[in-house]
Amino acid sequence: MNELDFKIPLTNYFMNDPSVALNFEFPFDYNRRRCDLLVVSSNEIIGIEIKSDIDNLDKLEEQLDSYYKCFNKVYVACGQKHYASIKKLDGDFGIIYITRDGLEIKRKPKVKKKLSISPILDMCDKALLEKWTGIKSSNKSDLIIQIEKKLSKAQIYAAHRNAIFEKVSRIFEAFISERGAVITREDITLLSLKSMNLGSI
Repeated sequence: MNELDFKIPLTNYFMNDPSVALNFEFPFDYNRRRCDLLVVSSNEIIGIEIKSDIDNLDKLEEQLDSYYKCFNKVYVACGQKHYASIKKLDGDFGIIYITRDGLEIKRKPKVKKKLSISPILDMCDKALLEKWTGIKSSNKSDLIIQIEKKLSKAQIYAAHRNAIFEKVSRIFEAFISERGAVITREDITLLSLKSMNLGSI
């Protein structure tokens, strides 16, 4: 099973909640990483790292350290090939086990209430940060500094969730309205491409 084989059941599972928006390949940790599947609502942001049968686990722990900085919940999605190895790893991540027969949550993630402020603000578009914080600045770096100085962590977390949700929901709403009764590989490929283009805006 390749990554696309994982994205279809993951999309079907998480889109059952009408309050969330999904996005693929979302850049984070100062654009050094891409989140394979981002799930965002008004309450939390979930990051999912997919380890398909053609992937290796060499950098997984390093990747997870970045995920923990930026997401309230972190999952690793895998199949039979990697499950035993991933299950042995210590960490706060949950495990989603996927086969051609279905999807199962094998381990629940620990909720991260404290995130790293600068990396999560860097994930957001400048215009949306200004909208949701009410703070203006000539450039994004100065804006982030001002936000850190003027707002509480609770206010920053809320602005982060709202800015990310507004950004990714634009494409996800279009995907929902255009898809057929059954999500196909073509649907996922198109959403992935649109998501990657959105991440470069």
